[in-house]
Amino acid sequence: MADQKLRIVALISIKQESREQLLPVFKTLIEETRKEEGNISYVLTNDVKDQNSFVFVEEWKSQEAINQHMASAHFVAFQGQIKDHLAAVPQVKILSEHF
Repeated sequence: MADQKLRIVALISIKQESREQLLPVFKTLIEETRKEEGNISYVLTNDVKDQNSFVFVEEWKSQEAINQHMASAHFVAFQGQIKDHLAAVPQVKILSEHF
C-alpha cells in the first residue's frame, strides 16, 4: 500500500459562529498542501444544504505522502486552529481504488 495512490474524504462540521473566521484558515491549508510533492489533488467542498459542513476530497501518491502531510507544520497548525471551532468530531476515510 505504500506505493499505491490513495484518496481521503474528510468531513468537518464547524460551529456556525466560526465560519467566517475559519475560511482563511482553510484557504491557507489548501494552498500549502497543494505545494506538497506527494499531493495530487486537494479540494475543499461545502455541503449545499449546510454551509457549516465541509468535505475535503484529497488524492495522494502514497501512504508515505499522507504521513508527511499529517506531520507538516501547516497541517499541525490547522488542527490547532480549528479544534475549538468544531461542531462534531471530524470523520476521515482513507480509500484505495479497486479498478
